[in-house]
Amino acid sequence: MKTPRLEMHYESESDFDSIYNFIAQTYPQEHLPEQNALREEHVFYLLLRKGMFGGLFGRWVARQKNNNAIIGLGILLPHLCTPEESGILHNSASTQRTFEAEIGWLVAQPYRKQGFGLEIGKFLCQYSFEKI
Repeated sequence: MKTPRLEMHYESESDFDSIYNFIAQTYPQEHLPEQNALREEHVFYLLLRKGMFGGLFGRWVARQKNNNAIIGLGILLPHLCTPEESGILHNSASTQRTFEAEIGWLVAQPYRKQGFGLEIGKFLCQYSFEKI
């Protein structure tokens, strides 16, 4: 799937080394998780993709079209809202729990303040409204 400047795809098993290198270049060294911890996170997102929500949730890899470099990651997560949260989100006195989609993204430092975060966020919102 594409945006004007990015190729977006769900994270796959073969993406781990590229994602680890991206995160290693993005995070300050003192906050960089160990590679094994990131592998566990990678496995979590792969399992989430294959899980009970029909492959709608998981982590997206954002690659710049002109050089194929990973410039960011996007995340779609399911969130089970409490009745109180559901009431606030739907402006009602809800007694039901609802599922909502949580959206987030990370853009590498050299690509910030160029609209890439907005581009990833718009893509995730559009995908969510069309598919979820």
